[in-house]
Amino acid sequence: MFRAKGNLLPSPTSNGCNLNIETIKQQIDKIGFIEITIKGNSMDPVLREGQTYFVKKISVKHLKKFQIILFAENDQLISHYIRQIKINQNIEIKTKGINNNYFDKPISPDKIIGVYKEKIPFSLRIKHLAKDFLSGV
Repeated sequence: MFRAKGNLLPSPTSNGCNLNIETIKQQIDKIGFIEITIKGNSMDPVLREGQTYFVKKISVKHLKKFQIILFAENDQLISHYIRQIKINQNIEIKTKGINNNYFDKPISPDKIIGVYKEKIPFSLRIKHLAKDFLSGV
């Protein structure tokens, strides 16, 4: 299973990603989701540092205001919520971290990797870590 860490720890991460963003996009295209472990507090208390979540692939037409998305910007993964969607000749999406005093620079839909769906329960996370440890990952 592919892991990411974003705003996150190295299994991919938002803010400080060691993994190639194209690899992450290919993985989410292949299986429909990735796991993300949060690093940082821009989305606290909704997304808390150290917690792991499923991020699922989403079509641009299904994006909605206030959804929390994972997107790539300047070779970093960022987890923020959608504050505004503008549809003119192009689609422009404004995002913001809950604890930030400013909006991010607008992004285009091709920057979006996926949408946060659910927190992975701690017990399931421990099971995955034990499996990885025992298999030498």
